[in-house]
Amino acid sequence: MLGVLNKRPLDILSRGEVEDIHEKTLELLENVGCAFHHKEVLNILEEHGAYVDYEKQIARLPSYLVEEALRKAPHTYRIYDKTQKEYCKFGEGRFVSRLTEGRAYVVDPFKKIQKKATLSDLKRGIMLGEALSNTIMNNANVTPQDVEPPSIRDVYMWKYLFEYASKPVGGAWTFEKDSAIYILKMAEKVAGGKKELRSKPIIRWFMCECTSPLTYSKTALDVLLIYARAGLPIIFAPMVMAGGTGPITLVGDIMQQNAENLAGIVATELINPGTPVTYMSASSILDMKTTLFCYGSPEQALVTLASIQLARNYRLPNAVMANHTDALVPGPQAAFEKAIFNLSSILSGTDEFGGIGFLGEDGFSFEQAIIDDEIAGALLRIAAGFEISEETLAFDIIEKVGPGGNFLTQKHTRDHFKSEQWFPSLINRLRWEEWQAKGSKNIVEKAHERIDELIKKYEPNPLPKDIQKELDEIVKEAEKKLK
Repeated sequence: MLGVLNKRPLDILSRGEVEDIHEKTLELLENVGCAFHHKEVLNILEEHGAYVDYEKQIARLPSYLVEEALRKAPHTYRIYDKTQKEYCKFGEGRFVSRLTEGRAYVVDPFKKIQKKATLSDLKRGIMLGEALSNTIMNNANVTPQDVEPPSIRDVYMWKYLFEYASKPVGGAWTFEKDSAIYILKMAEKVAGGKKELRSKPIIRWFMCECTSPLTYSKTALDVLLIYARAGLPIIFAPMVMAGGTGPITLVGDIMQQNAENLAGIVATELINPGTPVTYMSASSILDMKTTLFCYGSPEQALVTLASIQLARNYRLPNAVMANHTDALVPGPQAAFEKAIFNLSSILSGTDEFGGIGFLGEDGFSFEQAIIDDEIAGALLRIAAGFEISEETLAFDIIEKVGPGGNFLTQKHTRDHFKSEQWFPSLINRLRWEEWQAKGSKNIVEKAHERIDELIKKYEPNPLPKDIQKELDEIVKEAEKKLK
């Protein structure tokens, strides 16, 4: 099993505050409801007791439906690699990090330009994701803009993941139901069949995103029906903008996001009881100076921390939009925003965060991915904590060394330093003269130098030839049908 178990998550809300938010969320869903722009989904909701206004396409959800959905949703689930051997388990506080997904641009931090992402960038990004030692899950880092028509781009993203990723995949975009059908076909071929894919899923849908406030689009619900009926895990990720698509007050924002998550989970568990789900927070603020969504605000961290606690209270797997930043190029702002957000999220007990390589305004950076992987290494060390035992308390060693001595020559030090200390590869720990002698390079320059080195370390794990041929045929069919 991959990832590091966090044994001591921190809480930001009191028990009473959690209960207050939950009770108000139930009241909101029952009295105001949520819009589901899909007749079939509305029919399913009504059949199970929801109050449906078909003209407005709004379903009001009685509290018992919400509570029943929370009972049906699995407390844990697994995502496997394409060989269905290695896996990540979600819902028990075992932290994993994953490469960012689906960015439209690749950023050059030295020329300070962004270019449209290509299939070549997608392949190289997946290969880099394989080589990053602290990035537990891979992903389709970019959406290839050179693939036409645009409706086929997500099919290519998944095809390349099946071909080049050996790690478990965090989940790539699925744009619409027609492409979902072909993505599902490919996944079934790789997994060995429908039953095999359901029992050991190698894909999940990232992400079923509510259109705030309180609206699920027809496109999102079309795809939800396909993946839920296949029994595949689904990530719900409301992206509320406080002051724009949600209340300006953060706790109001949290409650609305909670309602949007739970509404989606209710629909899912009615479509196919027992479908694995992840409760995610992607919410932040609408900056009142610029009217732009903020990816790196401290308010976003606060909303996220409360959301993690709510998900843990519901015993649901959770994920957060950490590792995001408003910075457009790698540098101090990106490191500042990512480190603060990531650290607070992991201390609160999140199961996962993505965004490795993410930069603001839909950008991906190979350099930033390497820097983010270094940050993830430090976070994994923090999540791992430390063992308390007779051996680690080291009373006998302290007694032996005594006042004024040193521990450098002790066997105890040699035995434990590799497990106790984290060793960075980019962060500077040199003195001034030695740093100058090695070229006085900053962290972005050092990361840039490592891109080709890491990609060259990529070890292919090709699909069997017959499976590869079938995937090629599925993509050809999709290209004809999705014009």
